[in-house]
Amino acid sequence: ETMGPPTLLAPPPVADGEEKPTIPFDALSNALLLVDKPRGWTSFDVCNSIRRAATPNFSFGRTPKNKLAKVGHAGTLDPLATGLMLVCVGAATKSVSGYSSLDKAYVGSMRLGQTTPSLDCDTPVDAEKPWEHIGVDNVKECLTKNFDGDIMQVPPMYSAKSQGGERLYDKARRGETVKREPCKVTINAVDAWSVGERDGDMDVYNAGGDAPPADAEDTPDDDGDDGDSEQKRISALPISAPTARDVMFSVDCSKGTYVRSVVDDAGRLLGCGAYMTSLRRTRVGPYEVSAAWNVDDLVDALWDAKRAAFPKPEGRRGNVGGRGRGGGRGGRGGRGGRGGRG
Repeated sequence: ETMGPPTLLAPPPVADGEEKPTIPFDALSNALLLVDKPRGWTSFDVCNSIRRAATPNFSFGRTPKNKLAKVGHAGTLDPLATGLMLVCVGAATKSVSGYSSLDKAYVGSMRLGQTTPSLDCDTPVDAEKPWEHIGVDNVKECLTKNFDGDIMQVPPMYSAKSQGGERLYDKARRGETVKREPCKVTINAVDAWSVGERDGDMDVYNAGGDAPPADAEDTPDDDGDDGDSEQKRISALPISAPTARDVMFSVDCSKGTYVRSVVDDAGRLLGCGAYMTSLRRTRVGPYEVSAAWNVDDLVDALWDAKRAAFPKPEGRRGNVGGRGRGGGRGGRGGRGGRGGRG
């Protein structure tokens, strides 16, 4: 039987006092979910939370891995980053590669005058240079002149890209640096402005969330990329309030672009150094983060749909497939690795 296109399950607008949104459980056989990933969650955490809630059969113990719902995402977001993830469920996982190829848009912040080995907040500052002579106009001019159209970009050492049968981040943590071949990526648009100049700037700093409990089943994504299951969840540098040396930026780019490498390259061209302090994905192809589910609301709606579709048998005791506040929400402890893009 040939499946049709995935059903887009977007959250309906809910006013104060209205009932929370519902999801028809049978739609999960072939569904596309728009999810707003909070800071501190890995892409794997998001998929695992959905996978457990979307698994159709109730078991009174641990669900066999081959019985779990198929769930995959169309583009990794690092734990530091927030924003839009496209999550495919059921037959829609066959469309992951198509969704992954869509262009993506980001808003973020960079900090001038400092650098880190990972090019973002995941590692401590390793160098400082004078930055006071660099203004926002200088940053904007640098970005628009040097990052427009097709560019060649060297993947960062702290990335999930494999080389010699090993993830680059594993080599980086041993203090190794290896030559990486540059890859062609496309920058469709780029901009820079002062922090607070535009509405929503502080959302980039404040879009945090509680890290999910580390008690879920250890299951890979169904998108052919297991790199993000190795993402670490805790950032080495806490997200701080913006300072005078911070600059906001936006990037609209092709699949495979490392946004933190754009920031690092710009810092080197400016002569002061820079690292990425926050990042939020606002769009993937035609899909906007403004139409995405909050993770908690989505998982609650999925569990409610599951309970309605598979009522608890009379006389059975215990928490039968219920979410529960003590550990129903799916996440798991990261094994110390790092995801790819962002």
